[in-house]
Amino acid sequence: MTLDCDVIVVGGGVIGLSSAYQLCKRGHKVILLEQAPATNNITGGSHGDSRIIRHIHSDPAHLPMAIASYKQWRTLEHEVGSKLFENHGLLWLSDKEGAERRAKLLQQHNAPHQVLDSKELKERYSHFDYNDNWWSVLDHTAGTIYARKCVEALTNYITSHGVTIKYNQKVTKWTSQTNQVTVSTTTDTFTAKSLVFATGAWLSTVVPNLAVKVTPGLVGVFFWDIEKEGQGLYNPQNKAPNLIISDFEEEKELFMIPEADYKNKVKFGLHLAEEFDILKKERPVHLLEKCKKAAAEHIKKHFKHIKTTPSIETTCLYANTDDRSYLIDYHPQHRNVVLAGGFSGSGFKFGPVVGEIVSDLVENKRTRFNITSFNVNRVIDYSKAKL
Repeated sequence: MTLDCDVIVVGGGVIGLSSAYQLCKRGHKVILLEQAPATNNITGGSHGDSRIIRHIHSDPAHLPMAIASYKQWRTLEHEVGSKLFENHGLLWLSDKEGAERRAKLLQQHNAPHQVLDSKELKERYSHFDYNDNWWSVLDHTAGTIYARKCVEALTNYITSHGVTIKYNQKVTKWTSQTNQVTVSTTTDTFTAKSLVFATGAWLSTVVPNLAVKVTPGLVGVFFWDIEKEGQGLYNPQNKAPNLIISDFEEEKELFMIPEADYKNKVKFGLHLAEEFDILKKERPVHLLEKCKKAAAEHIKKHFKHIKTTPSIETTCLYANTDDRSYLIDYHPQHRNVVLAGGFSGSGFKFGPVVGEIVSDLVENKRTRFNITSFNVNRVIDYSKAKL
């Protein structure tokens, strides 16, 4: 039987596109199936204009991937002739112990950074109001990655290098044999040697009963107006940093991206996804009211010159694992089926690197990254559920 291609990739978000990108570079014939009418669809987890890119992480497994991701995004920039991310720094606010732990990890990898105690934090960022218990780490190489441009760049590259993208293709059934996979959609059937599932928050609906559960989560994305007095203070052109806030007082994780999506607005919210039924058409946005309230309270308490009512409200999807670590591995029963999901709201920046790992798995090669903690049969460590 003649196969349609070498590899079928299911999922047209950043992970699926990046997998197709790396596979086609290695000479594989690829068909990418996407259930939506376009790759930058507003119902998925890769839409919107901005994401944070950073070296600084809490999990040691992520930092080598982060370092490599910068190089690979730069390569794509050169290939498509478009600027895909901006370096203006990231400030991670936390208690002293958290700051020192993250700084130690950055130091081990020679990543440029600076630790700021509470006094130095107040001196450098007078528009922030945190008490003496707060410390921070400034990741000098971090910044904002332009999500929409990245999705467009990957789409344009792969379609001009032999990858076929088929939209409106919802997977209804798939089977795997030793040397062949078959994928049926609402309109067609496709065959290949290998299959990659990069379906984001839909992973558990197409690949059920995995030991590592991937749960859809709805996230509130809020944009808050910068008052006139603060418009220079929150401007990334003036090196205003992105923020990650590990609020040890309120036991919350928050993030801020200034002025990337809209002029004179900051993107600010909780790193918290409310579990919901992704197969239902209606998104339960009422669940996000408490997230909006908590974000507003943090602004009122800690930031100057930002209004405390959002002017724009939208949502995004997370695909959460219980330990917030990723799932990049073979299917437990099928060596020619690769899973890439569970990125828990922090995977966009790793797109091309995950694509490289996926390609290594498809080719049965040992990847250069330590992916032990991304194993499909791992024992969940709930204490690791952190950024």
